[in-house]
Amino acid sequence: MNLNQSPSNWVSPQWHSDCGDPAIELEHLRIFAITLTEVIPNIQISLELPEPGLMLLEIKLPNGVSLETYSNPSTIREGCQRLELFVFYEPNTEIEKCFEEVNEAVEFLRLQAK
Repeated sequence: MNLNQSPSNWVSPQWHSDCGDPAIELEHLRIFAITLTEVIPNIQISLELPEPGLMLLEIKLPNGVSLETYSNPSTIREGCQRLELFVFYEPNTEIEKCFEEVNEAVEFLRLQAK
């Protein structure tokens, strides 16, 4: 799979059900990636599958801020996913932010991209 291709062309990996449902994770990350590309011009997004059971987006904002984004089960809403963002501002400066809604995460990154 070309992981740098358009999010609409990403294909769900197959892994053991103990690792969660990759189709649900992928669709959540896909919606997030597509929405981000509509809101932030020149953003770089790639889907990474470092090992079975682990899927994330590597994102670089136009201003150089980079982040990793994961889709995990919500701790608040049963049957829903949340986005967990690890934002790297400098080599030793990292923050973690969790969002229940895609639009909230997109707005956070839109403000970070300024």
